[in-house]
Amino acid sequence: MLSPRKKLVLKDVVEGYIATCSPVASGRISPHVEVSSATVRNELASLEDEGYIYRPHISAGGIPSDKGYRYYVEHLLEVDDVSEKEKEETAQAILLTNVEGFEEWLEQIAQALARRIGYLILVTPPRGRLFLKHISLISFQEFLALLILVLTGARIKKQLISLDRSVPQDDLDLISNKINYLYSGCTWSDILSSEEDFSPLEGRVVGSIAQLMQGEEAKSEKVWVSGLSYLLSQPEFSHKEMLPLVEVWEEKELWEDVLGPSQKIKISIGHENEDYVLHNLSLVVGSYTVPQGGRGTLSVVGPTRMYYKKVIPWINFSTEILSSFLARLY
Repeated sequence: MLSPRKKLVLKDVVEGYIATCSPVASGRISPHVEVSSATVRNELASLEDEGYIYRPHISAGGIPSDKGYRYYVEHLLEVDDVSEKEKEETAQAILLTNVEGFEEWLEQIAQALARRIGYLILVTPPRGRLFLKHISLISFQEFLALLILVLTGARIKKQLISLDRSVPQDDLDLISNKINYLYSGCTWSDILSSEEDFSPLEGRVVGSIAQLMQGEEAKSEKVWVSGLSYLLSQPEFSHKEMLPLVEVWEEKELWEDVLGPSQKIKISIGHENEDYVLHNLSLVVGSYTVPQGGRGTLSVVGPTRMYYKKVIPWINFSTEILSSFLARLY
């Protein structure tokens, strides 16, 4: 258990290092704790012995360790508020993004938040079952029909269906109405397990619907990334040091473990991350929800010297906005 004075010294070391990326000397700390530099040096030595900080050499200032950052986040952190103006501007950027598909929308969200927060942003789509809302069949050419599939989450898929003969639009409407009656609110596995009698064309349409829905669910493994340039611009990183991280962006197994949804914000610092490529980084992972129990993640990746007091409220606000918006789409 740290004494009140040690807590003040550690807080000054962490916040001073976050601000400057330079070891924090005793002379910078002593005015805040109202004791002499010699007393502060003794406290720094004690904090070093206990593993909360380290010093490059005996006369240098303190640098937080992963343990020091963890104690700071759990016991000393006082988060900043997101201003009402920033909330309004960000909400508009998220909700009014002019894109056609759900995937493009998530990509735009990652870009907007990267600009706001100044770190790398990762967004995963909701991990949950997709449900059919509505289908339409539209006569496209003499032997082609356009299948339009509307799924939960405002996801829209389109596919051309080949026809053995010319089919009037009225007949296509009847097929659409029949499928909507039978399968609205169903998953792709519900559709495949049904035992309805269909004509060859109806069966082909139903098979296409199930295939499109199954493929769309599989996209939940994808991660949208934005703001890598912000991460590479941090003074403690060289491009060479970050190369291993860049090379593993596409490794799904890594991100499935790191970005697994939870009901509260998760913070992993430095060596708390199992994969070695993340040992110099901190991750703040928040979850947004969709009806029927699905969850996606919105995560910030930065140096262990991350500005936690800014990042955490931004994650809270952004996930609340996403959850509220998606509740209206499902």
